[in-house]
Amino acid sequence: MEAILFAIIALIFYTLFQVCIGRTGGEIDANLSAFIFNGLGAIIPITFYFLYRFSKKVSTVPTTKMGVVYSVLGGVAIAVFSIALVKAFEKGGNVSLVIPLVYGGSIVLAALIGSLGYGEKVDPWHMLGLVLISLGFVVIVLANSAKT
Repeated sequence: MEAILFAIIALIFYTLFQVCIGRTGGEIDANLSAFIFNGLGAIIPITFYFLYRFSKKVSTVPTTKMGVVYSVLGGVAIAVFSIALVKAFEKGGNVSLVIPLVYGGSIVLAALIGSLGYGEKVDPWHMLGLVLISLGFVVIVLANSAKT
């Protein structure tokens, strides 16, 4: 149940992030925007890490070499993602188009990577969800193509 609570908190704040980043296009340089929210995205968690690390009441998860490697790769990925997302909005994309494409597509790609790269099981219900997301992706692209 605790995982679901944190997932809901993540959903709320990630949605807020999406809406805010969607409003930045054409209002600020993509690189500066990425620096601001990634900079804050670094300062806030490191503050919590040190508070937890030196608190007698809370223990941290041990750090491994692979944990650091994946964190660095994820940091590079989020930096490039941030710039590309702001650029998408700068080039005329709107929240109702860009966000479903990026995040719907990332769900499908992540499921494929998990299944093919890490051997995670995808049951028939998950597969149905992935197919529906993919169909939604196609519908959004076709609807946008019809407008232009």
